[in-house]
Amino acid sequence: MRYETYKLYQLVETFDNYGNSKNDIEFLEDIQVYTNEQHLRVMGTDTCYFVKAWQGVTPYNKFELGEEYKICNSYHEYKITSFINGRLSQLVLEEVRV
Repeated sequence: MRYETYKLYQLVETFDNYGNSKNDIEFLEDIQVYTNEQHLRVMGTDTCYFVKAWQGVTPYNKFELGEEYKICNSYHEYKITSFINGRLSQLVLEEVRV
């Protein structure tokens, strides 16, 4: 496996003096992630679809439920749609920008 360095960001909801909320993106830390692209075959009723899915593995294991995260480097930006914490955390990624 070849890990790449990504910047980990968390979506944080903040409130101003008037109680209005806005979403800010807060940098957490640089993490090492191995990304993997898979082509999945999904069978419909009459047709067969091929779906491209991105997965990732990282030694970072401080993800919290209910929070929104994204990772990016100079080449790619991914939204983390789900994760499983562990010795090596497993990520399901959605490509936002190439």
